[in-house]
Amino acid sequence: MVEARPLIQHALASALRPRSRLTVSEWADRHRVLSGVASSEAGRWRTSRTPMLREIMDCLSLHSPVQHVVVMKCIQVGVTEVALNWIGYIMDHAPAPTLLIEPTLDLRDKIATTRLKPMIDSTPVLREIMGPDKTRDGSNTQGVKLFPGGTLILGGANSGASLRQMPIRYVICDEADAFPWDVGGEGDPMGLIAGRQTTFPRRKTLEISSPTIKDASRIDADFMAGDQRYYHVPCPHCNAAIILKWKMLQWSKTPEGEVTAAWYVCDQCGAEIEEAQKPAMLAAGKWVPTAKPRRKYYRSYHIGCLYYPIGLGLSWQELAQEWIDAQADPAKLKRFINVRLGEAWEDRSRDLKANIIMQRAEAYQARTIPPGCLVLTAGVDTQDDRLAIHITGFGRDEQSWVIDYIEIPGDPARLLRDATRKQGALYDYLAQPIVNSFGIEMRLSAIAIDSGGHHTHDVYGFARAHSLPRIMAIKGASRPGQAILAPRPRPQDVTSRGRTIRKGVMLWMVGSDTAKHWVHNRLVADAGVEPESRRLRFPADLDADYYNQLLGEVFDPERNKWVKRRGRRNEALDCLGYSVAASMHPEVRVHRMRKRDWDALQRVLEPAEPKAMGGNRETDEPDNHRKPPRRRRRNRGRGFVGGF
Repeated sequence: MVEARPLIQHALASALRPRSRLTVSEWADRHRVLSGVASSEAGRWRTSRTPMLREIMDCLSLHSPVQHVVVMKCIQVGVTEVALNWIGYIMDHAPAPTLLIEPTLDLRDKIATTRLKPMIDSTPVLREIMGPDKTRDGSNTQGVKLFPGGTLILGGANSGASLRQMPIRYVICDEADAFPWDVGGEGDPMGLIAGRQTTFPRRKTLEISSPTIKDASRIDADFMAGDQRYYHVPCPHCNAAIILKWKMLQWSKTPEGEVTAAWYVCDQCGAEIEEAQKPAMLAAGKWVPTAKPRRKYYRSYHIGCLYYPIGLGLSWQELAQEWIDAQADPAKLKRFINVRLGEAWEDRSRDLKANIIMQRAEAYQARTIPPGCLVLTAGVDTQDDRLAIHITGFGRDEQSWVIDYIEIPGDPARLLRDATRKQGALYDYLAQPIVNSFGIEMRLSAIAIDSGGHHTHDVYGFARAHSLPRIMAIKGASRPGQAILAPRPRPQDVTSRGRTIRKGVMLWMVGSDTAKHWVHNRLVADAGVEPESRRLRFPADLDADYYNQLLGEVFDPERNKWVKRRGRRNEALDCLGYSVAASMHPEVRVHRMRKRDWDALQRVLEPAEPKAMGGNRETDEPDNHRKPPRRRRRNRGRGFVGGF
């Protein structure tokens, strides 16, 4: 008992001794050892090698009041090591429940094996805490690491189970731009994560990622919400504090495009700065906030590739070469801007703004038909609480008009069931004719309705009932680059022997991404063009929300897919694409109509001088309402369209 007393006294003294004000960078310099398995420079960690990371680490320290840290970065700049240093600091110095979230569970397992385990094995203080005895007792798994006083949970943002359960004090969100916006219908994973921290007043979150696309990038939006700090370094010539910007990097190259030298030009004094001067500049640099954060204790940092420490990343000359090589390929250029410059991608060739497109609106009103519009089709999108409908008109020379866009609130299942019985709001809207400027009624030639979502069989029932002409149940093609409308539909109603049931529902595959290119190409091409020469024209009374929805997605050339902008709706864009697909129905085929087909349609639908737009059908009778001639079977799909 006497021999045990000194040990007990020492343990009590250690427990009662005030915790030192150790920062994360101090802990890393004192304890962290880089493994040759996961680092290009094995050995002791030295913050002096990457001085711009010191402040980022230190605001994660126990005594710092900062609660949320966002780092929008280039690759290979060492920010992942910041997260690992913080984990080591928590295990050894500030134990608490901690959550590390990767975009997917597979990536979580990879990080646990290739980054976390080598750090623990190569750092003595962590190896002692998480030694072999800790792993043999079964308490530690790939997703959970127990340590004295705390727990490290490793999860995936694509798994709702990873984001629930126990309260968490510290959170690390790695590659946050790859997080889904919704997890199994439970909402944004960042919101689920924040909910787990509410019981801790001194909580902290580290969010790191390279950005992706402007207005669709999570890290870009969160960076803008913070105080937007940039690392200012002194110019070795004029001593002015400057931010290293890509536009100020200069280089020389051979006629074949090979970069032979690169240097930086100070935007204050115009002097040339050699890369060999960068270590001293980085050591003397400091972070400067440039905006007021949206909430207290919220910091955001940006680091680009020009700050690579010599020997730990590409040189300025190598970066210049990579930039030149990317110019001919939009996917490579986007990747350079994202992962080298650490900036969100904006396709300048398609710099479309909703307010600019809204200014193209013409004098005609919605649900009226301008001269030259000879075919009408509709696209319908099913949402959980409404139906969105877009009516589009088509004419010769690839001209098209937005005729109307509405949303019918209510249960889509009920609206569709009513329409199969030729009643209800959906049927009334689609069946009602529209009188053109010549006083002639026009009806829809084809209707495409999306069968995706939660109302697939209700859509099938609506299409199967044939309550309106050419109702097409459609589904988006899974692979990009498909035709806007597949050449033939797929039967969905078959017998047990695989035989197609006569008059059963047919499913049409739609290349949704191709249809969106169709829309955006016209929006771009119509810039600065006179109204009569535009290929996509708009009525005067569409509100701003329509145009915002029309630009609700942006194309990602690197992933070859359309990406929804954050916080934007996109039903108008989808519905317009569906109506374009409807215009390609085999019995409509607007895209295949020849001059003589348009001439024949025009003789019937526009037989005389146009009347006032939106004229009254009761008083404005057509001067010449001739019936179309009977089509011959061999001209099917190429002559008159059954829509008037």
